[in-house]
Amino acid sequence: EGTIITRPAMGERRGEEKAVLKALGCLGVPVLQTIHGNGTFEGANAMWVDRETVILATGSRTNQSGYEQVESTLRRLGVTQIIHMQIPYGHAHIDGLLNLASHEHALIHPPQVPYHVCESLIKKGYRILETPSQTEAKETFGVNFVAIRPGLVVQPSGNPRCRAVLEENGIEVISVDVDEIMKGWGAIHC
Repeated sequence: EGTIITRPAMGERRGEEKAVLKALGCLGVPVLQTIHGNGTFEGANAMWVDRETVILATGSRTNQSGYEQVESTLRRLGVTQIIHMQIPYGHAHIDGLLNLASHEHALIHPPQVPYHVCESLIKKGYRILETPSQTEAKETFGVNFVAIRPGLVVQPSGNPRCRAVLEENGIEVISVDVDEIMKGWGAIHC
């Protein structure tokens, strides 16, 4: 239907929304919402589960005002189930803690994903896979992958234990070196 123009929380990123708005305008993409006032919202704090279900998070990069603005727009678009996830201290976005590898598999960093979020995914038919290594989850971004299609993911290299968990569950994994991106505390999904 269009786009929500988000508003980064980090001062160093303020102003990006103007360039994004201009580029999308040139492409003719309708703007459904711009995060405004004191609201902050970063796109990696929204994760589509299906057409009617979205996980939305609050934390250091998304405040309550930004959350409510996005929630309101999503509800107008017909999203009926919004699962709130509180991002714990020391983390920025959902995609470093929880990611969907297929329509049946979610990989999580277990001590950092609230139980009700996992329970909601289980009710939707997901099998919860747990990262076996805190180092891989937090330092080498084992959860921060991109699903090219359900069952095929591109994951940062250096995550052999997370990769094994995915592969043992029928997920094909392509490992790539993204060391330069990781220097900025991000990975492929970012």
